[in-house]
Amino acid sequence: MASGDGRTFQYTRFNKPNRISKGSEVSTFTYGPDQARFKKVNTGTVASTTYYIGAYEKEIRDGHTYHRIQLGDFAIVEKVDSNAEKVTYTLRDDLNTLIATVSETGEVKRLFYDPWGKRMDLPTIEDAQPIDIISLANFGINRGFTNHEHLDNVELIHMNGRVYDPEIARFTSADPFINKPTYLQSYNRYSYVWNSPLRLVDPSGFREIIHDPHTDDKIRREKSRDRKRGGNGFSKTEAKERIKHDYQNKRQRKAQLKRLDYYSAKRNNILDRLEKKRNETEKKGLVKIKFGYTQAAGYGVHGQYHTFVMVEDPTTGQIYMTRAGPSANTAFGSGAASTSASQGGSASASAGYGEFGGYGFGTIKAHATTWDSLTPFDKPEDTKFIQEVAELAVSYDSVVSDMKSYAANINSKKIAYFPSGPNSNSYAFSFVEHLGIDRPTPVVGVPGWDQGL
Repeated sequence: MASGDGRTFQYTRFNKPNRISKGSEVSTFTYGPDQARFKKVNTGTVASTTYYIGAYEKEIRDGHTYHRIQLGDFAIVEKVDSNAEKVTYTLRDDLNTLIATVSETGEVKRLFYDPWGKRMDLPTIEDAQPIDIISLANFGINRGFTNHEHLDNVELIHMNGRVYDPEIARFTSADPFINKPTYLQSYNRYSYVWNSPLRLVDPSGFREIIHDPHTDDKIRREKSRDRKRGGNGFSKTEAKERIKHDYQNKRQRKAQLKRLDYYSAKRNNILDRLEKKRNETEKKGLVKIKFGYTQAAGYGVHGQYHTFVMVEDPTTGQIYMTRAGPSANTAFGSGAASTSASQGGSASASAGYGEFGGYGFGTIKAHATTWDSLTPFDKPEDTKFIQEVAELAVSYDSVVSDMKSYAANINSKKIAYFPSGPNSNSYAFSFVEHLGIDRPTPVVGVPGWDQGL
């Protein structure tokens, strides 16, 4: 391919790209006697020069020099100018594709791809949409899909022997080899891994294999073939070999390998902490926050409803609730529950709605209690509608505690009760906001729901 999708390509005499351009973005490559690239120059929006020396990379960008060493398939050590080293740990899937990075402080950044290597914005293909290319430099690494280098400025992936376009799931140049003459897929010279991206990888750009990181013999045999073909595949085995050859002094080699073991142990420690935190979150479970709606006193006149808040224990199914009403003894009693106001604020939010103008109802009286048939107000059998509001990754007990403390706080403020608000609906919706949830929209008519306390 000499051009396509706004790109132009130039090739060396051994058919590897030495210049790729797309608009103002240009990448040029320089190759050594072994036909492996050792220098890349980017010009355009971000100008940079990168040198490749085994497992070591040196990048000059924005007036800074970045030194990086890739430690196998699990970590990157980076040093910017003369600043201290920092380690980024890499998490990979079964195809050796980068799916997450973990910083020294435990910060996790995740990446998602479609099956052909195009990065997505969500983890599931049903919900995902392709995203504009975000530079992997933001992750402190430049290798993503099957551990190959992403050329983000021209939206391609360099697979050593050839360059791959994840948008069309094809290489930009033809495969010079027919790896399996008896298999028809071998005769599509531009296809990627025989159109089986969930099972195979192509470490050299010339030959598809099943990725098996636990079988060193397979890796060594594959890398031997790759070298003969000018490939530059990467694996944990090669990482150790490159470290050994990059440092000629025996003492330096031992120190480097010792540091590899140190970073591996440190990475495992961070992952253990993350796993512990995840398990603690799972034990808490997701508690459901819901609204219950009962008919307000005088419903036959105004058709309005009264709101209360419920939380369900994900383990036992027990439900706790908090609600409010007017503290004064009114002629309308408790609304749907039909209990007297002497039980403490059991009258409905809309008692006398449109008739009394808010006078004579006293203050907002809040309650927090279990929700069952013995509840003196807003009983299950009187509840006409239930609206699911949110799921929170907190414990049931913590929400119950919030209900009790919030009710006590509102009672201590002695806020005047008005049928049109602030009222019991104002209380319910304000409590949900107190939990950190955006104020939802009610499913029925509830006056005062949009008023804060």
